Amino acid sequence: MLFLLSLRSLQHNNIGKKIYESYEYNSLDELLDLIIETFGNLDLGHIKVSSDKPLILKISNCHECKDLQYNIPMCNITKGIFTAIFEE
Repeated sequence: MLFLLSLRSLQHNNIGKKIYESYEYNSLDELLDLIIETFGNLDLGHIKVSSDKPLILKISNCHECKDLQYNIPMCNITKGIFTAIFEE
C-alpha cells in the first residue's frame, strides 16, 4: 500500500511538472492566475488566494474530495500538482 501511494504521488508530481513547464510568467501574481485558470479549465476545482503572506490557497469544488464526508482534504492529485509547481 505504501509503495502504491508513493507511485501515485510521483505521478501527480509529474502532472504538476508538465503543467508548470507550460507556464510563462513574470511574477507570483501571474503564476497564481495561471494556476487558477488551469484548475478551472481542467475542472479540478475553484481556487481562491486567501492570503499572499503567507501564501494560502483555498480550493472549493475539488473534484477529489467534494463528495467525501471528512473534515480534512483528501486531495492527493492537487497536492502533487501544487508540490511540483511550487518546488520549481
